Amino acid sequence: HKVDTSDYERKVQEEQAAEKPEQKQEEPKKQEEMEQKNEQNQESPQQTQGNRGYQPIDESKINWQELEEKWGVKRDDLEKSGDLTKMLNYGKSDLVRVSPNFGGEAFELDARLSFKKDGEGNISLVPHFIRKEQKLDEYKEHKFSDEDRKNLRETGNLGRVVDIVDRETGEIIPSFISIDRKTNEITDIPANKVRIPERIGKTEITKQEQDMLRAGLPVRDKLIERNDGRKFVTTLQVNVEQRGVEFVPGTGRSPRAAQTQETKNNPAQRQAQDAENAAAIQNGQRRNSWTNADGSIRPISKWSGVEFTEQQKADYVAGKAVKLENVTDKQGFHATMYIRFNPEKGRPYRYDTDPDNSQKVAPSNESRTQVAVNSEGKTNEATKNLKEPLRKGQTAPKDTAQQQQQENGKKRNKGMRM
Repeated sequence: HKVDTSDYERKVQEEQAAEKPEQKQEEPKKQEEMEQKNEQNQESPQQTQGNRGYQPIDESKINWQELEEKWGVKRDDLEKSGDLTKMLNYGKSDLVRVSPNFGGEAFELDARLSFKKDGEGNISLVPHFIRKEQKLDEYKEHKFSDEDRKNLRETGNLGRVVDIVDRETGEIIPSFISIDRKTNEITDIPANKVRIPERIGKTEITKQEQDMLRAGLPVRDKLIERNDGRKFVTTLQVNVEQRGVEFVPGTGRSPRAAQTQETKNNPAQRQAQDAENAAAIQNGQRRNSWTNADGSIRPISKWSGVEFTEQQKADYVAGKAVKLENVTDKQGFHATMYIRFNPEKGRPYRYDTDPDNSQKVAPSNESRTQVAVNSEGKTNEATKNLKEPLRKGQTAPKDTAQQQQQENGKKRNKGMRM
């Protein structure tokens, strides 16, 4: 006996064929949704390195009715503008109009808003009102130096990582400091809450550049290529409001304009600054941080390739001027200069004359003219017609041949007067 099951098998195949297109349509949708979620998780500013278990602010604990009565803030308005998402992720809103009520009278003001969570989990609204220019004296017991104030005014960022003491716990927290450009409020963020990217668009951020950014240093004249192929040159630096790396406003230029400007600048000075930054990172130091934690002068062992003697090291740490006699100028000749720690600049500084004798009759420096002519491109009237670079201590023609060059040059320069 034989059982014929062909009709049954055919029906099953038809049913399976009808179900497969629906499954194929659903599976790509699910996969696409998962990819989008993964991208959002990777790009979220709060997803810092090693930070697992991140939880946004619980909206159910927000008393919206109280906020509307006290501040005139409505949830729907924040949601429509996209500010609610930023605030629930510990960020700030854009500038919004609030109506605080004092003594039964309402006042309309512009402010940025954020949420604050206390130890018991209660959520409160924090308004950040627009202020006049900050008095950049100190912030959370950290006193700003002249260089700090200059950086904050020019870029809005401190330019280095500083230790801030938590007033509640007493914990010392290495932090970045910036100025909110919309409200002029000084803000900070712990350094371990900031994510330094390995790539921006199609542009790779090198290991050295990442270390500079972690130390708060600016990465200047960085060529950035976006995913759409557009290129521009800008300065990268950590900003508190961005909770990460920003393009410093006012530094963006086209690659052609940047190249033109670079040719005008002194390439030797740029290389020296880059080398100084790299050395500071390698030694665990920060730019413009040439002092120890107790404020004493940090010792250095050489300057412009010239090694210090033990006595010179001791003199420099004591704040005295160090005389260097074998520094090579751009023409390859030896020159003399003085190096001393400048408390106002917060770093070692080069002098043409001995700064320790500034209140006495300062002797003329034997290499002042040489360095000015050979390295800085300046002109000395007594030697401007000479073809050879000046030697150490030279301020006039050294022999009869050079004297003749100088005289011939004077005759050519007189010319005919009209």
